[in-house]
Amino acid sequence: MENNFYDRDTSWLGFNYRVLMESADNNVPLLERLKFLSIYSSNLDEFYRVRIPTLKSLKKLEKEATPSRYSAVLSDIEKIVSCQMKELGDILENKIIPALKAHKIHLLYNEPIPAFLQKECTDYFYNHVAGFLQPVFLDEKSSSLLIENNKLQLLVILETPFNEEQLAIVNIPADFLPRFYAADDNTSGTRYIIFLDDIVKANLDHVFTGFTVKASYSFKITRDWICRMNLTGI
Repeated sequence: MENNFYDRDTSWLGFNYRVLMESADNNVPLLERLKFLSIYSSNLDEFYRVRIPTLKSLKKLEKEATPSRYSAVLSDIEKIVSCQMKELGDILENKIIPALKAHKIHLLYNEPIPAFLQKECTDYFYNHVAGFLQPVFLDEKSSSLLIENNKLQLLVILETPFNEEQLAIVNIPADFLPRFYAADDNTSGTRYIIFLDDIVKANLDHVFTGFTVKASYSFKITRDWICRMNLTGI
């Protein structure tokens, strides 16, 4: 009798997809749906830290003459995760954020801070955020600073007074401050929820005086467990 087995990694992605689907269910309380999005993302981070490096290491051990099972699994994973991430974006932008707005909660997502909140956010930046920032200009000597694992950062593209491009990194101090800042519009009764990243982005000209800020992008480096073992000598 033939035995059919599901691959453990694609099967796990199927489980995590069920977590994602809880966030799309209108019968689930709204704040719980946001928590399910967070759980899905956290699970996926751990999957890439643990399983992906393991699969890549096993792929290297395969003989070149034999069909690569692990290459096929890695390809399947890439397709599955790509589809799931598109669905996550759709759930957040087209379902959860509009539902929050219906309850007068405006989560700012891929949009600028409203003009009437800019002064309040700038005051918060100076009084609470600026002291935690550690901007670093990128060059060959400073690149090793990016080894820090699982930390939110900004890549900032600057233009010098001599019209030359300069890259810099700025940390997002989410370890010391809340990830979100809440501000109320007393006129409409709406509460605005603003990412800490966006408050830093809106005030980068105060960090890099003498430069023109051309663009900034949020990112996070997720180092795998094998790499960490090598770095620590384990």
